[in-house]
Amino acid sequence: MKLALWSSEAGLFFQQIKQQGFFHAIKAALWRFRLALSKQYIHLQDQLGWYRYADWIRECETIQEEIPEPGSSQHFLFLIASSAYNPSFVIDTLASLLAQSYPHWEACVYVADSKTLDSLVNSFKGETRIHWSLSPEVLPQIKPDEFTADWLGFLNSGDILSSHALSVFASRLEAQPDGTILYSDTDKVSLDGLTRHDPCFWPDWSPELLLSVNYLSRALFHRQEFVNAAVNGAPLESAILRCAEMASQIIHIPQVLCHIRDGQTPAWFGDSFLPENLIGHLERCGLKDVTYQGSSSTGTSQFSWSYPQPMVSIIILTRDRVRLLKRCIDSILAMTQYPQYEIILVENHSQEHETFTYYEHLKSNPKVKIFTHDPVFNYSAFNNWAVQHVRGHILLFLNNDIECIDPGWLDEMARWSSRLDVGIVGAKLLHPDHSIQHAGLVVGLEGHANHIYAGCPEGYRGYFGSVDWYRDYSAITGACMMMRKAVFEQIGGFDESYSLAFNDIELCLRAIQAGYRVVYTPFARLIHYEGATRSTYKPPSDIQLASQRLKPLIERGDPFYNPNLSLMRRIPTLSRRGEISPVKKLDLITEYFS
Repeated sequence: MKLALWSSEAGLFFQQIKQQGFFHAIKAALWRFRLALSKQYIHLQDQLGWYRYADWIRECETIQEEIPEPGSSQHFLFLIASSAYNPSFVIDTLASLLAQSYPHWEACVYVADSKTLDSLVNSFKGETRIHWSLSPEVLPQIKPDEFTADWLGFLNSGDILSSHALSVFASRLEAQPDGTILYSDTDKVSLDGLTRHDPCFWPDWSPELLLSVNYLSRALFHRQEFVNAAVNGAPLESAILRCAEMASQIIHIPQVLCHIRDGQTPAWFGDSFLPENLIGHLERCGLKDVTYQGSSSTGTSQFSWSYPQPMVSIIILTRDRVRLLKRCIDSILAMTQYPQYEIILVENHSQEHETFTYYEHLKSNPKVKIFTHDPVFNYSAFNNWAVQHVRGHILLFLNNDIECIDPGWLDEMARWSSRLDVGIVGAKLLHPDHSIQHAGLVVGLEGHANHIYAGCPEGYRGYFGSVDWYRDYSAITGACMMMRKAVFEQIGGFDESYSLAFNDIELCLRAIQAGYRVVYTPFARLIHYEGATRSTYKPPSDIQLASQRLKPLIERGDPFYNPNLSLMRRIPTLSRRGEISPVKKLDLITEYFS
């Protein structure tokens, strides 16, 4: 791999000498070396423990912009369940509320026994914003319509709010008054309340992610919306999901504003929703016969539902490299359980005798159709041309260096693609050693965009959660990209201005602009022999066009990533002060490579 990397660098260097001159090539090579050195230094810091979460808190969190006191008077009510394990933890939670500079809040504390209740009442005698309730049940019974606050939040005993949390919440609501759910990033705090660790840096609102992890457990809910959601005494988990379904705007604040105490049994909600509540949620979203398959050992949650199973047209562009092509097509034919599919093979200027011998073999299989297309290769134009020859209602654009390893891969992707609110579906792609090659794309990562989690082992979990969670992304790779033909035609197909690179990203962004979601499912697993078909070369014209079109999004930040994470490494890691900004990096790439 290292030899291939140096070979690629040398090829690029001599190509730039030829096209742009010696001094420009030297300047570009030095910049690439500096960038590679920066990435390696961050990797070394992570590997040796030289930069930990405590360092990030000191360097980055403390320099976040101060939040001015809001002019509005949003009223917050926190429902707090006292811990049976250590009732005194509730004192820490209430102390964090009393330390807030924002004054418009109340707390209702549910205590399991009268002795503890009397002790706590005496500790906070005279504080009119704190209300007490004797509640012997493990999960207190609440009636949200009895409260008058604007916003409801649920805290466990021992949770600690950041000292400026309510000011941040109120300021954001002043700026975005239509919000109905408000959530922030979180971390954990040790039993003694002194050491923070294990941050959870969430993306902006991602409906699919909620199927894998409850990242709204410390959210604030608009009281009236929550009352409307908690119909007929619905369980709290169900009420949260109903509230999310009805929400007009869900706001994410990428700051760590709540610290969750170690070792506490959740009183209100767990780290993930109960399967029966998620099944109800999906059925309310219009899905039928929803079933759940979970694994306690891996912590994964997979859902399936009935759908018509329409014809899928698998489009593969190819030129020679018959060994790769044979492995790809033979694995599809041998492994795929999904009944309704066809393979559209688009041949372009192959020369090797073995290639055409294999084509003759394939002609006897009714699932395979071979088309010859002779123009100069343009990835976007060739796929657009191929779509004109399909019979399927669902399209799958697939590289010829893919190998199928799971029988249910196509069924999993087609199931998600059948959802009318989903535009594009991506899969988990693995290197031959089963490390991650693709689990979604982040715009601005290492330049224009790149694969998150690349190189991680399967099952990896870190600062951005698990590689095995359902997610929404801004883009997924075109190496294995599924969408309904109607959506493809609605958004105009691939942009043929891109001849080789970035066409998949641009297509995904147009799908999002049209109101669809781009979904990654970890339960469609395939091997990707990345780069085996063609080099990583990107035409200068593609780089220039992508720089122009992606720059506004890179300036804003990818909503499905988190700004507290570094854009210098594909494996999610903490941001560092002094990192090259993504916009500066984009400008340099544009200057040196186009």
